[in-house]
Parts: sequence; structure tokens; C-alpha cells
Amino acid sequence: MLAAPAVTDLRAATTRSGAAAAAAAPGAPPADPSHVWYVSYGSNLLRERFEVYLLGGTVAGLDRTYPGGPGTAPASAERPVVLPGRLRFGHDAPQWGGGGVAFWDPDGHGPGVLARAWRVTLRQYLEVVHLENGGTARLAAPWPDRVLADGGAVLDEGWYGRLVVVGALDGEPALTFTAPAPAAVPPGPPSSRYAGVVARGLVETFGAPARGGLDDGGARRYLRAAYSEG
Repeated sequence: MLAAPAVTDLRAATTRSGAAAAAAAPGAPPADPSHVWYVSYGSNLLRERFEVYLLGGTVAGLDRTYPGGPGTAPASAERPVVLPGRLRFGHDAPQWGGGGVAFWDPDGHGPGVLARAWRVTLRQYLEVVHLENGGTARLAAPWPDRVLADGGAVLDEGWYGRLVVVGALDGEPALTFTAPAPAAVPPGPPSSRYAGVVARGLVETFGAPARGGLDDGGARRYLRAAYSEG
């Protein structure tokens, strides 16, 4: 049985800008990559939930069914990572029965944000951006040269309209997305449905001893600390 990989700390990499951020890990990523690492910090921490974007279907607690993305293939690799800043919850998400959803605030003060990096094709990453923004951002993403050169981009629409290069893993770009202004998102605690999925994803990602041994109680304390701070 293979040992669980240790957590990759991206906090130092994300403080850099533009191409320096993309090249923070060993091996400069290509300007036009076929694969990228999508770094998730909310409900997409949970494999079962994330894979409905890629393979289609639904997951318990989510009032929506997805047809499956380009190629309908699962992520080819995954690893636990830590991002800088803090986690925030806000807006009101009807697909989760109401309540806030997670947003990464890279400029917020905090010990770091627990996340999971999924290795997917570039087309799959852009499809996730499209779906997380309510189906409005499929063609809007200025990819790839501008995003990699500038360290990110802001789309015209969507809750998750800010794309951010957070470093590189195995020589390929690592990216996430968040609100254009996370601190300005109307705050609100998550529903029990949403919090339950995120907690399961945290345990799945960080539950092994090599990854911190996080259990359900620890995951829920982490989430409560994030939304109790507003």
C-alpha cells in the first residue's frame, strides 16, 4: 500500500505574481498546457461531489444533476495543499438548500486554507469554471497566455469570476477561482447540507496521518472558525 503524500504548502508561492507564481514549484509550466491542477477548497474537496462535474450525476445534498464534462474522465491525480489567506462563506445558494458557500480570500489574515488539487485537462478546468459561474463563463476566460502571464484574470460575470494562478505542481499550472472581491461577498453561514459535504471532503483529503489526521470533528471546527469570523 502506497503512503499518503504529504501536504504541499502553496502559501509562499501564491504571494508571488504573474509568471513567478506559475513557476514557483520545480519545472516551469508550459505556456499552453494540456493539463492543469484545479485547487478546490469548498464542496469540490469531496471526490464524489467534484466528479459529478466531470462524469455527470448528482451527490447527496445537492439539488442539481450534471451531464458530465468534456471527455467524461476522472481527475488523473490529486494531492492535499494549503493556500494562504482565509476562508469565507457568503451569498445564498439554492442548490444547497440556501446558505453561504465557500470563497477563498487570498488577502485575508489566517493560518491558511485547506485545499485539494485535482489534475484535470485544461478543457475540464474551464468547464468547471463555467459551471461554478452559473453557465455564464464558458467563453469568457482569457486563456492561456494572459492568465499565466498576469497570474490570473477577472471574468465579467459569476460568483467565482476571479481566476488565480496559485503556483505549479509537477511543472503544470495550479489554479483556483474565487469571488472578484471575497471580502465584499455578503456573508452567511453554510447550510448543514453544504457544510456536511465540505467536512466530508476535508476528512477525505486530510484524514490520513501523513496529511494531518483530520477527523469529522476537526473538520467542522475548522469550518465553524471560518464562518464565525464573518
